[in-house]
Amino acid sequence: MTKISAQNSTQPPTLSIDWEAYLPYLENEDISEEKKRELIETLWSIMVTFVDLGFGIEPTQQAMDAKGIVEASQSFLSAAQMQNKTKAQQKEDTQ
Repeated sequence: MTKISAQNSTQPPTLSIDWEAYLPYLENEDISEEKKRELIETLWSIMVTFVDLGFGIEPTQQAMDAKGIVEASQSFLSAAQMQNKTKAQQKEDTQ
């Protein structure tokens, strides 16, 4: 499990590592406690990065959303797809 701390409503909650949940997986490894924690922190960082990318928390995505770039690009893509469909239908009609 992880510990989630609530912040104000404008920021997402922060996640922290529950050491008691993950350290037992490494108890039979012949490495120091410090190295075990370092490994868990590295894996944790990788997992959080994937979550951030999946949920649009990555700063670039937030900036694009704030400027309306995402909506504009989706509208442009929809228009381009419609135009391609129309061209394909015109081609079929002439054949």
